[in-house]
Amino acid sequence: PAPVPNGRKIVQSSILQLGAPGNRIDAVAQGVFNVVGAVNGIVDRSNVSNTGGPGASAQFQLRVPSASLSVALSDLSRLRYAHVLSRTDNTRDINSSYVATQRQIARAQAALTRLQTELAAATLDSQIAALRAEIAGEKATLARAQSSLEGLNRQVNYSRLQVSIQANLPGGPVSPGAGGGFGLHRAGHDALRVLEVTAGVALIALAAIVPIALLGALAWWLSATLQRRRRERALDLA
Repeated sequence: PAPVPNGRKIVQSSILQLGAPGNRIDAVAQGVFNVVGAVNGIVDRSNVSNTGGPGASAQFQLRVPSASLSVALSDLSRLRYAHVLSRTDNTRDINSSYVATQRQIARAQAALTRLQTELAAATLDSQIAALRAEIAGEKATLARAQSSLEGLNRQVNYSRLQVSIQANLPGGPVSPGAGGGFGLHRAGHDALRVLEVTAGVALIALAAIVPIALLGALAWWLSATLQRRRRERALDLA
């Protein structure tokens, strides 16, 4: 999700938490660096602690061009070996502060123009000194307002992005690319498992049928033997 441009000055920021196998923290961290570089972002601070186990982690304080924030988040969410644990997006409207600062700059610039005109026409030393003091004050006001406006523009143009990576807990979810995805190997394994189960069922069924067949054969043999003996006895009596 991203705010719809409406001409107002908006500050965006996001927090992204990723999970990854403990022995893949380095690979995922390098992926973060690659994504930030691809969108011409800035890494303000990073910390990677790779223990190869559950204690492995990484943290990043980033700034990315606001126009590329959605792309960066999408690419970070699809990093190999990683999966998204949580994501928080924030927006803040600073249009009022932006407009107020612009007006302050305009007033300071107009005051400087007026004071410099009065200074050019001044003849008395006291008048000249007073005008110069006022000009110095307005220049200071203008510099502060311009600095504030530059800061607001940086906030609007570059969004802050906080990314953290933590190792999966034992028995936790398997990250894509770490053997948990569905591919030819997984499909072959599943097919083999189906065949094993089918063969097992057939073997059980066969084990149940064989005794029944043996009993049937035994009953047929006893019946045939009994009938043969009856015929032989009948012939002897005749």
